[in-house]
Amino acid sequence: MKLLKTKLALLLLCMALMLPTLVAGAAPASNSITAASDLRVGLGQLLGEHALLAVLAMQKNYDKAVDFSDTANLLSKNTDQLAAAIASVYGPDAGVTFKSIWSSHIGYLIEYVNAAAIKDEAARAAAVVKLDDYRVKQAAFFAVANPDNFKAAAIEEGLNMHIGHLIDSFNAYVNKDYTDSYTKARMAYSHMYDTADMLAIGIATQYPDRFSNSSIQSTTVDLRGTLGQVLGEHALLAIVAMQKGIDGKPDFDQAVAALGQNTDDLAATIAVVYGQGAADAFKPLWASHIGYLLDYVKATAAKDYLSAKKAMDNLDVYRESQAQFFAKANPDFFLEADISKSLKEHINFLLTVFDTYAKNDYSFTYPNVDMAYTHMFKTADALAIGIAAQLPAMFPQVQPPIVTNSVVTFTINSTELDVNGHKLMMDVTPLRKENYTYIPLRYAVDAVGATLIWNEADRSATVAWNGNSATFSLGSDFVIHNSTKKVASAPLTLQGDRLVVPVQIFAEVIGWTVDLAEEGKVIRLLAP
Repeated sequence: MKLLKTKLALLLLCMALMLPTLVAGAAPASNSITAASDLRVGLGQLLGEHALLAVLAMQKNYDKAVDFSDTANLLSKNTDQLAAAIASVYGPDAGVTFKSIWSSHIGYLIEYVNAAAIKDEAARAAAVVKLDDYRVKQAAFFAVANPDNFKAAAIEEGLNMHIGHLIDSFNAYVNKDYTDSYTKARMAYSHMYDTADMLAIGIATQYPDRFSNSSIQSTTVDLRGTLGQVLGEHALLAIVAMQKGIDGKPDFDQAVAALGQNTDDLAATIAVVYGQGAADAFKPLWASHIGYLLDYVKATAAKDYLSAKKAMDNLDVYRESQAQFFAKANPDFFLEADISKSLKEHINFLLTVFDTYAKNDYSFTYPNVDMAYTHMFKTADALAIGIAAQLPAMFPQVQPPIVTNSVVTFTINSTELDVNGHKLMMDVTPLRKENYTYIPLRYAVDAVGATLIWNEADRSATVAWNGNSATFSLGSDFVIHNSTKKVASAPLTLQGDRLVVPVQIFAEVIGWTVDLAEEGKVIRLLAP
């Protein structure tokens, strides 16, 4: 796609400009994933998912598909996640306001679909008027939240493009111009990443103490974002194509073609990093697993269980070949076994989504759609970390120093976090459990100015700061601090989806002091 290819071209240009600055013998840069990077990539992930789920929901509503409500529920969950992201920046009241406004445009899109289904042109025009009103309200929300960096007119224009892409994709679908429908759907997805970039830069400019604007616009974050964008789209398009195949839909070939265009974009990303020769080797390999997935779909439709097993066997062979490709490209930072395991998880997600869909067990299908999409961003993070470590001159990492003279305050059972008097919102709360005080590791790390890398394979988080590191593993009662084992007194656990750790061991390894007040309800971390 044009927008993505432009990003790749800019990334290549930035890398070329950096190459002359390479200092012989320089140590590899730290593989830090900053709060700014998380903001940009996280917004892109959520907004991109919204776009393709909206396209799919509109199609299913028009077709009166029995799983329309399940698709709509997943779209609603995405709205909840976006509202939580907004609340984490602007507070819970802003999150509630955003959710109400954002949800309205999804409702108006469905009204448009319902009107088209019965050929009620007046109702269709009324839905468009409502969508125009939504644009004004949504733009005003962001302009009020960030008046110095978000201008209502510019946001209205961006929302007009977003709505236009969705409406155009749907209209083309109704008119059976499926090629154009998927072209517009991919444009909708790509445009949401540009929107995420704009929002992230504006928020980082507004809150420089929390987010580094220069980090948001670095080539390293570009790489992480581009990989997540392309891999996430791959997962959703693969799911759509497999559903279209088992349902015998007339747009199956066009869905597969869109998936092939995504493969072209992924190969272009590989070319930027490892050269055209590597991309030429990667592309047919990656395309083969799509072919095997479609073989599985066709075999399932024909109840040809031997062919279905053959497709699964071919997928296993593919996994090993693909893992070998990456391990050879980056032997110091990509382990073949880890990549093979991640690819197995990816394939299993897609097969689980498909198998449950084929059995009409939608209560399992759509949660796994979300997990399949999310898993691709974890894969993108792992790839970006390994590539940045391998090529530090192309993808430099800036290790932020720990801030001195700081006070970080948590409160038991409260989502509010205070950093030097600045109020932030978390999506999880600190807690007391069996006489131990736990704090969410991600928020604590960001608050003290360190960085965190999550390793999904062994469910561990590595914290880095000023040349030091500490690894916290889920379920473990010890922490590895600069290669030394330190007892944590209590096992590390989860609160919601967040890793929470005993505050004392966190403070000990990071070198800060803990102060508990109000009978342990208020937790203060004091900088050295």
